[in-house]
Order: sequence, then C-alpha cells, then structure tokens
Amino acid sequence: MVLLLIIGTALLIVNRLLKVLPLLLEFHVDLLRVLGVLGWLVPSLLLYALPIASWVGWLVGYGRLGSDGELSALASVGASPMQALRPALISGLALTIVALWLAESAYGPGRRQFQIELGALARESAVGALQPGTVAALSDELWVIVPPDPAGGGPVLIREPDLVLSLGSAKPATDGAALAFADASGFLRSATEPTWIGFEHGRVRLDLPMETPAAGAREMRLHELAGSTRLSWQVEFHQRLALVFSLLIAPLAAFVVAPRRTRSGGRGVAMLVALLGFVAYYGLFTAGKQAALKGWLPAWAGMWSGNLALLLVAGGALLRRLRRPGLP
Repeated sequence: MVLLLIIGTALLIVNRLLKVLPLLLEFHVDLLRVLGVLGWLVPSLLLYALPIASWVGWLVGYGRLGSDGELSALASVGASPMQALRPALISGLALTIVALWLAESAYGPGRRQFQIELGALARESAVGALQPGTVAALSDELWVIVPPDPAGGGPVLIREPDLVLSLGSAKPATDGAALAFADASGFLRSATEPTWIGFEHGRVRLDLPMETPAAGAREMRLHELAGSTRLSWQVEFHQRLALVFSLLIAPLAAFVVAPRRTRSGGRGVAMLVALLGFVAYYGLFTAGKQAALKGWLPAWAGMWSGNLALLLVAGGALLRRLRRPGLP
C-alpha cells in the first residue's frame, strides 16, 4: 500500500509538472524550485491516491491469505469472516480519519498556496527573462513588449489597468525589475475622459505586488463548502467526502472479492482484480461527477454513485458468505 501510495502520488505530481513545463522551458526556472511549488499539491493528491493504494494493499493481502489456505485454516478453528475482516476495518477507519483531516485542513489551503506560489514564480521568471526581443506577460493586466533593439528605438508597449504607454525607446534597468524608457506617449484610462500624457524620460517598475488569486471550490476548506447552493461547490464537497469514506468500504470489498483457493499466481490474480476494481470504481466516480456538473444528477447522487455500487456489491457478497456454513 505504501509503495502504491508513493508511486501514485509521484505520477500525479508528474502530471501537474507537465502543465507547468512551458514555464521551465521558456524561462529556465530551476526544477527544484518548481517541485517545491508543486509540493503544496501533495495533500490534495494524497486524497486521490489513498483509496486505490489501500484497495490494492488489502486485496493483495487477503488474496495471498486465500491462495495460501490461511483463511480456510482460520475458518476451520471457528474464526468467522468478520474476525478476519476486523484488521482491515480498523486500518480503514484510521485511514479515513487521516483522509478527513486532509480534506478539511490541507486540501484547500494547499491548493490555494500552490496558486499563489506558482503565480509569483511565473511573474518573477518573466521579469528575470525580460530581454530585448521578448514579450513579458507579468499578469492578466500588465504586459511589456521589448523590441529586438531597445536602445535604437522601436515599438515598446506597456499596458497596465490604468495606463497605456507607447515608448520610443526602452531597455531593462540594471538596478532592479524595471524598464527605463524615453520619448513616451500614452493616456490614462482611469480619468473621466482619456487623458493624453507624454514623457521625455521615465521608469516603470515591473515587480509590482501580486494580487492574491480568488479562491475557487478546490481552494476552499471542507466546512466552507458545506451548505453552499453553488453547483460546483456542492460537487467538490461531496467529491471529497466520497473519497474519504471510500476508505471504509474498500477493505470490505477487498475481502469479499479477493481470490480464494488459487494454487498459483494468487498475488497476480489479486492484482488483476484490483486493476479491474479500480477501473470500475473511478469510471463510476468520473461519470457521476460529469453527470452532477451538467445537472443530470444531484451532486450527492453523482459523487456517491461509485461508493454506493461498491457497498452494495461488497455487502451482498459478505451476507451470502456469513449465511453459508463451512469453509470458504
């Protein structure tokens, strides 16, 4: 389980790394710095990796016990299936508590800090890469175009929320993140009427403080999402809870579907069953989420569909096993 948890989280981090790859290639940002920023996503990624990692761990464990005849030996001395299931239920409860803490206290704040750190890194990289012949998009509302030969003049344009400047010549300042320019003209957009202005010489700072990005559903704490009437917030709320409480259902399902009396390849069969179960559960989970976001299903029904299906299958199989006398 621990091995799958590490591999699964690492793969999810690599997936996010591919999305910021242009930042690495364009501005030559240090990889360790980017990985440090991505570290803020680990709590949210763990919430997705925990169910599959624990599912595989329980399934392989019970599959090995079944294929080696250990479950039959337990039954022969009067141990009930519930006694064999008890260790997985206890560990599942412990993991559920951990996952609930992640969903409430670490998931949203971690993603929010990731957005802040990534924005600051992108802006810092853009300013550091401000060279002749480049375009620096420093934020949604501030960008700078520097011509190939700033000293010789050319179309340099600066756009801020309240100011637009066209510069006759400009070059990056040597004493900080700024642009020194000459022969500028432009207008102020914040005035009642556009006011034209002109400068012989000037300086524009480019390391303006970053605005904190607005928090979306993924950046909220679990209790902040509770009771919201927004569809996306409801889906996010039930999605986190469904992932958390799947850790209580997964050991039950693993116990009843683990292979029994397999003379050889017990671990391989268990891994195959684990893979099929993973595909089925996350297929229902993803389909339910899309149905909820499109309004076809209530948010709770869409996000809990995978858990309910797993519980029905596992609960029915366990009841049949409890009613059937004899060895497994």
